[in-house]
Amino acid sequence: MSIRLITAPASYPVSLAEAKTHCRIDGTDEDALVDGLIAAATSHVELYTGRAIVSQTWEAVYDSFSDAMVLPKGPVTAITYVTYIDTAGAEQTVSSVNYSLDDASDPQWVVRATNYTWPEVSEGVNNVVIRFVAGYTTVPAPFKQAILLLVGQWYDNRSAATDKPLIAMPNAVEALLTNYRSFAF
Repeated sequence: MSIRLITAPASYPVSLAEAKTHCRIDGTDEDALVDGLIAAATSHVELYTGRAIVSQTWEAVYDSFSDAMVLPKGPVTAITYVTYIDTAGAEQTVSSVNYSLDDASDPQWVVRATNYTWPEVSEGVNNVVIRFVAGYTTVPAPFKQAILLLVGQWYDNRSAATDKPLIAMPNAVEALLTNYRSFAF
């Protein structure tokens, strides 16, 4: 299985104004820097937790069907479609009545309907594609706080090398995110 981002989030979970307030920045001279720090911190938090924070569209690609197929980015809010390459080499779409989202599990799964049998697919790889939307409708406060802590730390410590001893980031970010980690992929 592989996963690929189709549509990136339209915004970040933390605004420029929130990050500047957190870092006690006045003026606009460092807006580009802070925007970059927000992007990097958001990416770090998403990679650490295995979750999509703000709504975004992904595709999970499988070689073949199985009774339950894990969706490695959550929380999933919608399945857009399930397609496959049939034995004749043509792309087909599975009707949405033939599968459902198991959203009670973490990670979440696409499962086939009880009286449905997945169709045969072409030989080879990357024959089944599930497009889905993932992200929180309301971003949990621990995600926002972790991003702000990272932005603040990186804003204050802009170099990888210094003549002063660096102090490691406290475990606050990990403590905020521990309960949100997903080990789907």
